[in-house]
Amino acid sequence: MIIEQWLNTYLRANVVARSYPMQLPHGVTLPAIRYQTIAKTPQYTHGGEDGLEPARIQISAFALTYTEAKTLSALARTKLSAYVGGMVSVIFCGPALDLIDTETATKIYHVTFDVTIWYEE
Repeated sequence: MIIEQWLNTYLRANVVARSYPMQLPHGVTLPAIRYQTIAKTPQYTHGGEDGLEPARIQISAFALTYTEAKTLSALARTKLSAYVGGMVSVIFCGPALDLIDTETATKIYHVTFDVTIWYEE
């Protein structure tokens, strides 16, 4: 299983059923989460790749109110922070950033943060 598949399954089971890679589907019911891989960097020893790889993944919580977006982001952070299990060695969470989309007829609030997931494929 690739790390993005694991993350989607984990988010849907523990945070919100509406969790999507890369972009939210058109007309999605909010609140929802979007995630996207920012970088994957294999780790090396003198013998080559060591099998442990960190993936930097951006988690974005979207909602129709600021409070809902903050609450969903906080829940995702709580469920992911310091997680260890299965293929995941550990998850570290970075700082959050609050955003708002004012280009649409309905304001959409957006809270995003990065996680670094150390895992074995």
